[in-house]
Amino acid sequence: MPIPLVVWAAAGIGAAGMKLYMDMNSPETVVKNATDRYNEERFKYYKQMQKLLPAIEELGRLKLSTWSKYTSMFDLLDKIVNLPGHYTYKSHKNLHLLPQDIRKLRKVADVVKRIYADKLDVEGTGMLTVIALQGGAASDYSQSALQKGESRLNLEQIMEQPLYTTEVGALDEEEVLCAIMGFPKVMPEGYFKGKHGKKRDRKISRRAAARYKAVTDKQSLLLADANNRADRLYNVVEHVLAYMKPLNREHDEQLAFFTRLLESKNDYDTFTLEEKDRLNFGMSLGFILRELARTDIVIRNGNLAVINSGALRAVYAKARDLMPQEAMPYKV
Repeated sequence: MPIPLVVWAAAGIGAAGMKLYMDMNSPETVVKNATDRYNEERFKYYKQMQKLLPAIEELGRLKLSTWSKYTSMFDLLDKIVNLPGHYTYKSHKNLHLLPQDIRKLRKVADVVKRIYADKLDVEGTGMLTVIALQGGAASDYSQSALQKGESRLNLEQIMEQPLYTTEVGALDEEEVLCAIMGFPKVMPEGYFKGKHGKKRDRKISRRAAARYKAVTDKQSLLLADANNRADRLYNVVEHVLAYMKPLNREHDEQLAFFTRLLESKNDYDTFTLEEKDRLNFGMSLGFILRELARTDIVIRNGNLAVINSGALRAVYAKARDLMPQEAMPYKV
């Protein structure tokens, strides 16, 4: 099939535009402009990381806190006799947990205790970024372990990896973020110096300047794309935080309420209608929090990192239905 004329025309105009740019500017100016563009994108990237990484770390810690409460929640339920087989609150109907689900959630809580004990929840280990962006995959069973007949979480495999890669410190959260998102390596200041083929006092040739511009502009475009995706990711992380925080606070209140209640009675059949309703509400809160913590924010499609928008919107809708509108962020 012959290439359409418009494609040839576009290619020709693009080449003509490049020639015109080179004719109008000295090789030194071409090199300087290309370098300045890259430096500008690099500055924007650093500014993006300054706001994105703290938000990711906050979300990672919030998810760990949510998982750590599974033990106290199930210990509380174990004290209640005549529990219903399922829970219903508003449109959240027939919620139930199978024994294997409870075992897995208790295991997640136990692993979180080890994370706290080993101080892997601090900045710089990379653990917070993994949990914040891919909490569902991290808290799932390892396929390699299942093939060996073991029930180990991916989190446990991550914990066994050496965290200290150099003598100067721990694995940086930004490195893990770049690996998940596929962000390009940022060239340090001065990296492009001398890359344009200039030797001693000779002038830069137009051909060398054009090659330098092509290579540097490609890196600038990659970094500009990373900046846009980082900004999108920041907005998504902030949204997840905005939903999880009020849910988490309300869930804590319900846990505290039933901890006090069980000091006087522990038979579900003797609960008042209000107490039964609160139990159903508390269980629904737990289900939504679990789903939010487990929904991966970023999924991989081949080599492409994609924001898991559809799954997140579905959980947001359930959260808005469960909590008063004034407690929830605006509809997205």
